[in-house]
Amino acid sequence: MALPGLFVSSERPRADNCYLGIPQCRCCASPLRSESLILYMDSPLETPGFRASPTTAVWVSMNEFVTQKNYIRTRIKHERQSLTSPFMQRSAIALLGHVSQSQLIENHNNIAFYLPVRGEISCMPIIEYALSLGKKCYVPKIRAGRKRSMWFLPYEGRESVEKGRFGISEPTASASRAIATSELELVFMPLVAFDNSGNRLGMGGGYYDTVFGNLSPQKRPQLIGLAYNLQKVPQVPAEKWDLKMDGVITPNHYHRFTEE
Repeated sequence: MALPGLFVSSERPRADNCYLGIPQCRCCASPLRSESLILYMDSPLETPGFRASPTTAVWVSMNEFVTQKNYIRTRIKHERQSLTSPFMQRSAIALLGHVSQSQLIENHNNIAFYLPVRGEISCMPIIEYALSLGKKCYVPKIRAGRKRSMWFLPYEGRESVEKGRFGISEPTASASRAIATSELELVFMPLVAFDNSGNRLGMGGGYYDTVFGNLSPQKRPQLIGLAYNLQKVPQVPAEKWDLKMDGVITPNHYHRFTEE
């Protein structure tokens, strides 16, 4: 199985290997089994703030690379999780600079954000900016027992969230305060990868595609992805149900895919 930019070896883990002694893959959390591969990147990673050495070992299950989407997810998540904290903080501030220049916050009232997890670029400075302008801010919470469904509940400051399942922060507001998705005007979305056509690759749960795909284009809010520069790829494999974004903001640039 040949993958671009990687050498593949079927060498089994050794007891003195730093990746051993853990039951799961560091980058995709998949259980390591006997058929796991060790993949070596064959060129230096030039991403600013990336701590790994030029030759970086990545343990993955063969099943994670059955599709091109999962290959991209695993590679990008591994790079993203290796960014240094100072670099991540500077990147979040850079996002705010592009957002304020674009007037996105000023031109909308009901705005959805996300609470960053697993190395996602932080939108917290943008949320604080929106709150300072008196905007109504919302963050998602997965609806238990409903497939690919989530509420958007009010975010009114750090005291309005708590650690939920799996240690992930989620809003404490009751479901009765959820806003209808058709009433949202602007949505900042997390992502794993994006391309110049506005295609988005998420974590694979399909939540955003389902929630906003059920809306007619006329009622759909403006969808803006937030990402590090390293998350841009030449092409994201897109399927007919995958929503396209209106834009993506990175620390370096505001990529616009539709006319505003």
